[in-house]
Order: sequence, then C-alpha cells, then structure tokens
Amino acid sequence: MATRRRSVNALARRAFKIEGVEELQAELSKIVNEVTGKEMKDVYVKAAIVVRDEARRFAPEVTGALRRGIFAARGDENKSSALVGVNYKIAPHAHLVEFGHAGPHPAPPHPYMRPAVENKKEAVKQIMTDGLGAIVKKYT
Repeated sequence: MATRRRSVNALARRAFKIEGVEELQAELSKIVNEVTGKEMKDVYVKAAIVVRDEARRFAPEVTGALRRGIFAARGDENKSSALVGVNYKIAPHAHLVEFGHAGPHPAPPHPYMRPAVENKKEAVKQIMTDGLGAIVKKYT
C-alpha cells in the first residue's frame, strides 16, 4: 500500500514555532510608534542567519550548489519577519535532497533544513528574547 507524501508546500507552511513570540510581539506593538521596524527586523535576521549557517553545515556537498543556495533574508520590509530558505535558481533540487524522491534513480531523504531548525531552536529563542528585550528596555 502506497503512502501519500505531503507536498513540499504543505511541509514548508509548517514553520517551527517558538513559544511566547506572539505575546512578546503584542507587548512590542504597544511601543511600535517609537521603535523602528528596522530594529526588530535586525533581531529576526540575526536569528535567521544562525539557522542558515546550521542548514549549510548539514547540507550534503556534492557540487556545492545547495550550500550556496541556502539564504537568510530580510523579507518584506512591511512585515516584522525574516526568511531562511533555498534559492531554487541556484539549487532547484533542494526539496529532492531534503525529502528524497522515488525516481528515476530513487534517493533517500538527506534532511538539512529540518535538523538545522531543530538544533538552533534554543539559540534562536535566546537571540529573539535578548534582542527584542533590549528594544523594549530602550523604549520603556
């Protein structure tokens, strides 16, 4: 009996979640008129870079394209967020490495992004707690 594989998009929408971020963001929204979005985004980007570096460390290196394609970015300037992902123009095979594939030459999964997120969860939490806490102290 064949099992249904979840689409890459469905798995990608399952971003990891750090507890307490929503509450912290709610508190920060109270002082958002005084805080520049750049300050908050700088904290998020710092955390994203930690995950990016860990994902590069886990990525198998055959040609080096996958490692070069992993990025951290500021994302939409109107949103307080940062991105960690793979540039598919550099590494169009990224999802096949992460999740494996069935053919024509089957390959098992070689996860690099999921372990990176899992390994750096506490570091990201600490970066965000310290960075956003410093912003709150600065403006309160």
